Amino acid sequence: MPIYDFKCKQCGKEFSITASYTSITRCDTNCPNCRSTNVKKQILKNFGIIFKGEGFYSTDKKQKKEDLYA
Repeated sequence: MPIYDFKCKQCGKEFSITASYTSITRCDTNCPNCRSTNVKKQILKNFGIIFKGEGFYSTDKKQKKEDLYA
């Protein structure tokens, strides 16, 4: 599940919540410090993607056109 970063507009505390996309859009998020619902979701900062398999790197062996239609 993704991690969402929030910042409370009332007290300024930043916090994170791990939740599915559907649950995070349907519920009100409260600040754990002051319990305010006046929070703003922050833009994604860093995230990692792992590509597995062939064809994701320029150093991979490229297929010839004949091999594609075999």
